[in-house]
Amino acid sequence: MEASCISSFIGNTVVSSNLRDADDLYLLALAETVEADFILTGDKDLLSLQFHRQTKIVTYKEFETIT
Repeated sequence: MEASCISSFIGNTVVSSNLRDADDLYLLALAETVEADFILTGDKDLLSLQFHRQTKIVTYKEFETIT
């Protein structure tokens, strides 16, 4: 499993004035670090953002219609 994993430092420098729940900052930082195309979530606070930089934030059901 270790051979298939990538380890990287995730900074805690993400700032989003629109984020209602500060506990979600780590997810936005992770998305930035790995340059994620999508975050799949049911979290209403994250979904309300719709985007974070290059990352589109959608529900799993929405993702199914995109791909």
